[in-house]
Amino acid sequence: GIVELAKCSVAKQSKGMHGMAFVFTIQPKVPPDAPPLDVGTDTLEDMFSWYSEVIQCSQKTYVQEENRNEMERKQQIAKELSDLVVYCRPTKSREFLLNAKD
Repeated sequence: GIVELAKCSVAKQSKGMHGMAFVFTIQPKVPPDAPPLDVGTDTLEDMFSWYSEVIQCSQKTYVQEENRNEMERKQQIAKELSDLVVYCRPTKSREFLLNAKD
């Protein structure tokens, strides 16, 4: 299966399980009833390395999503401003010039 790390929480277990000394759990947030994934290692260094990589991937995905959303917002604002420029285009009119002199 596939685990979307950006939509998961990660928690270190206080004691080993499944015959492994060091374990952390990846809990998907969506769907709410998704089963957790236990990741176990024999050494604390290995667990820390895996844990750090999972957290880093999750954060990187979150930042990319935020950047994508920001770009979409900026593009929408640019389009709206572009539409306004069309409405505010200056024109020369004799009536306007005559009324301005009065």
